[in-house]
Amino acid sequence: MLMAALVCTAANAATAQIIRPTVVSRPAGWTSLSVGWTRQQAICDPVTDACWNFADAPQYRGSLELPLGDAAAWGIAVTSARVPLVWAGSTSPNSCALCDANVSIIQYLGTIRLGAGTASGFQQIVELGAGATQFANFRTAAGAQLGTGKAVTDFSFAVSYGFGYNVQSRLQLFLVQEYAVIIHKRQTGSPNNSAQQQTFRVGARLGLGDRR
Repeated sequence: MLMAALVCTAANAATAQIIRPTVVSRPAGWTSLSVGWTRQQAICDPVTDACWNFADAPQYRGSLELPLGDAAAWGIAVTSARVPLVWAGSTSPNSCALCDANVSIIQYLGTIRLGAGTASGFQQIVELGAGATQFANFRTAAGAQLGTGKAVTDFSFAVSYGFGYNVQSRLQLFLVQEYAVIIHKRQTGSPNNSAQQQTFRVGARLGLGDRR
């Protein structure tokens, strides 16, 4: 009986010394939704022979991302905005010398995001993006078509900086300021073929699935 007791005690002590790895579950991906206020610089377009003088407007954005470690991710983002503008062009058909109008501005960007991992509290966020900006569906305030009716697509790149707050490891709230540059076809007589876009954006980011 004494020997049996000693064997059991030794076995329990050996079991207690075994180090068991701690398994931490992290999101397999991320999705985010945000709303921003965008300011688009005017563009003079040689195809429509008109200048597009944009007003400020709300912009909506969604993204899907895959992790690169704990505090970085790459993915795709799509933005959409219906922006008012003053169209200043010729008096030819599908144009006007000066009139109020609207246009849909849609962006498709590949992104790399640094910061806002799963650690709790406030974190800095830096995001780089590159892709295309599309101007489509130009309409006067009365609904008449302006321009050729075809979408105009330009190369674009953007840099965002801001802060995020992790409510929990799978839910993040963020606030960022984005600066983008759109490269447009140059109009004859104009030395510049780029236009800036600035967007102040707030949103939420949600973790999807599990990875170990």
